[in-house]
Amino acid sequence: MRALLPLLLWLAAITPGCAFEAGAPWGEVALTLTAVHEVPAGRLDGEGRLITAADFAIRVDRLELRIDAVALRFSGGASGPSAFDPANPPPGYTLCHNGHCHSDAGGLVDYADIEAELAGAGAAGGATLARLPVSPLTAIGREVTTVPLGACPEGADGDHCFVDAGAMQVAQLSLTEVRVTGRVFDRRTGEARRLPEEGLSVTEALAVSEALQAPAFADFGRDRPIGATVALSLVLDAALFDGIDWSQPLTGQVREAFATRIADHLGLTAAVGRYDQ
Repeated sequence: MRALLPLLLWLAAITPGCAFEAGAPWGEVALTLTAVHEVPAGRLDGEGRLITAADFAIRVDRLELRIDAVALRFSGGASGPSAFDPANPPPGYTLCHNGHCHSDAGGLVDYADIEAELAGAGAAGGATLARLPVSPLTAIGREVTTVPLGACPEGADGDHCFVDAGAMQVAQLSLTEVRVTGRVFDRRTGEARRLPEEGLSVTEALAVSEALQAPAFADFGRDRPIGATVALSLVLDAALFDGIDWSQPLTGQVREAFATRIADHLGLTAAVGRYDQ
């Protein structure tokens, strides 16, 4: 029996864990989402109101987002996307330097955006690792807010979603509405004043159609991570309200311009880690 003990210990050490047992999933993903309206201190007046480029001051009483779903996409059986190499840019891009590449369509594109594009292309035709519905409306502010996510799809354990073998490549988020409630004041005085001194009440629900994505790379399979964390961060920046003439009714082209600004001032990032180490 003593002679068998070293052999038994050695077998135990090399035997795969529960993720590789018959009928068990290949891996798990713990997904979280936070959101924030990011406003630097320099953009606030003495009363904590947001100063816009057009010299208005906005007291944001409530800012809400309607996030329909988040999803993680993967291509089955792959070992992950090819690394983006600035010295050998993908088709459609040239002259990569200082964090961006020149696009054949004109303009400069950040490395992160190109990586996200490549990730989306690699995920095409793949499957959804996890699609989690969230609360219909989420109130966000200048402090980071944790967005409550719904249950994982079938085959899950608590907040950990079971996944199959393959390469996770991109995280996606669908945003369909932004609601703003507050009051706008004019910082100009005298004859230059555009709004009443007491300000103007604002209550707007703006329909948007934004499918945001961010690179989120991890492999699942034998001898690969079996437990990954994906921390998604949604940021709505301070420039959202710039360029809007609040002395005009938010109708027609003005309202459409506001909705467009929302799309231009949203950002999604994904931080991928491991909890199986």
